[in-house]
Amino acid sequence: MSLHAAPNQPSADLMQSVLNAVPDAVIGMDAAGRVRLISPAAANVLGYEGGIDDAPAPAQWLAEFDVAQMEERSLSGLYLRARGVHVSRFEATARRSDGTQFPCDVSLTRTDAQ
Repeated sequence: MSLHAAPNQPSADLMQSVLNAVPDAVIGMDAAGRVRLISPAAANVLGYEGGIDDAPAPAQWLAEFDVAQMEERSLSGLYLRARGVHVSRFEATARRSDGTQFPCDVSLTRTDAQ
C-alpha cells in the first residue's frame, strides 16, 4: 500500500478506513465546534444520517456541555499521554436525533490537525 501523505498526517482515505473500522463512536470537531468528521458508529448511535455539512452541533448530541466547556475539559485532561496529549474522560448524557437520551462515556482530546 502506498500513502501519499505528509509525515505524521494520514491520508483522507486511510483516516476514513480507520473510522469505518473502529467500533467506538468518534466525532472530530474544529476549534469553532463544527463537526468535521463522524464515524459510522457515532452516526448510528446518534441516529444521524446526513452528510458532514449537516452534522448536528455538539449541543444537540451532548446537551450537558457547550463548546467552551468541552475545550476546558480537554485542556484540563486527567490523563497525560507520553506525547504530552491531555485526555479527559468522563460520563455524560448524550441525545439521539429523535431526542432519546442515554448515558455515555466521553473522551476529549485536542489535536493539531487541520
